[in-house]
Amino acid sequence: MKKGGFIVGTIIAVVLTVVFILVFANTLTNFFRGMPTVKGTIGDSEQVVCFTEHRTVHCLEKETGEEIFTFTAAKAWGSGESKASPLLTKDGLYFGIVNHFCAYDLSGNKKWDCVKYNSKIQTSAAETDTLVCFGDEKQYHCLSKISGTELVTSDKIIKDAITPIVDSNYIYFAFDGIKKRNIKFSEGHTEKVFETKIKLTEANKDEAKVEIDGSEKTIDEGEEREFGSLAIKVNECKNNDYCKLTIKHEKGFIEKRDAQNNIVDSAVVGKRISTELVVSENYICFGDNKKDKIHCLDKNNLSFDWPFAGKSGKFKSAPAIDKEDGTEVIYFGTGKTIDKYTMTGVSYGWSGKGFGDTAATDLVLGTKYVFGGIKNWIIGLDKNTGSSLFRFYIPETWDYRIPEARPVVVDGYLYFALEKVCKYNETLSGTLLTEDNAEWCIDFDNQIKGHITALPKTSEVTT
Repeated sequence: MKKGGFIVGTIIAVVLTVVFILVFANTLTNFFRGMPTVKGTIGDSEQVVCFTEHRTVHCLEKETGEEIFTFTAAKAWGSGESKASPLLTKDGLYFGIVNHFCAYDLSGNKKWDCVKYNSKIQTSAAETDTLVCFGDEKQYHCLSKISGTELVTSDKIIKDAITPIVDSNYIYFAFDGIKKRNIKFSEGHTEKVFETKIKLTEANKDEAKVEIDGSEKTIDEGEEREFGSLAIKVNECKNNDYCKLTIKHEKGFIEKRDAQNNIVDSAVVGKRISTELVVSENYICFGDNKKDKIHCLDKNNLSFDWPFAGKSGKFKSAPAIDKEDGTEVIYFGTGKTIDKYTMTGVSYGWSGKGFGDTAATDLVLGTKYVFGGIKNWIIGLDKNTGSSLFRFYIPETWDYRIPEARPVVVDGYLYFALEKVCKYNETLSGTLLTEDNAEWCIDFDNQIKGHITALPKTSEVTT
């Protein structure tokens, strides 16, 4: 071979090698971008506290605060943080993160491949004996705990998903209004809107005749009328041609389903379901941000028991239900105060006790106190008197001072989070508790926004 040909051949070989290396490196990079990072084991699920921070699920030892398990979402799973909270059970950890739903056993091994969805997971998970259920930005889903196979899917589109409630192996899904569509109907046109069949039977100059699930109604131009969970407004009509309608689904509703996905019962429950659902022995309760009310329903047949009108401000925090001397009582925030009532709507011991600001987190119950987070403070009110006894002032040196994560009280300790996760004896009292009073505080890079979850030694989930 001539010397020149040898040099050319060598150059080609080098170029091909470089191209191969670059392609291989790019393929390898893309492969690892699609893989989550998993470290550690969970061990005894009754000895850990777990939560989600940005795109990572953490589990810490209750005793020391030492991090023993982490799961970080793959970069290829999309951008943005995850607010969905993990579900800790006796056999493992279930969690939605970005647009995937995952399950890991106590040894830190995956139960099944993470399931990918087209929308971000929005809620915490809830479990039945065989299913784990959660909501994304479009629908509710229930997967087999053993295989990850989807067995239940809500047939209704949701606006803001609310964590499902599981009680006695029934699943309660909450569908929050308000959804709106502007549609131009030609005369005679039929369209299914928000699960309701709507037909424009007649377009007149100043009115529309609309058939709603087979029942004809007349609506004047410019008028808005309510029909069950729908509100229809006629914006404009052209005689014998078309009408422009605004159709709103503006009432939340709750469905009760069994594990076979059969709808057992349902109820329209107000304008907006603005808080998480809370379940007790006999009731399901929630806040209605549109009407400033707390609603409580009989959980067996979803009939209304009582609504309590708010005093001021909107309901942002979920209530808490307790049982005292055989009587179920409910604690809820109205504006800047906390009220305590029986489930029949009667003040029980005290009401209107000051929190100092609108509750920013859901309320949680301890042995002595009802806890919640407000701007700059974690507050505990005495359950008997309503006096503010546990008062932790969030230091000005912390990056975040408005708590968003729901605390948890378990085994005599309160765990709360901002960018730090802290553990306190739940019975401490003082006008100004500090970090020095904590069992431990662990610092993280981002604010924790989902719920903190932990199992008490009785193995009953408390979140």
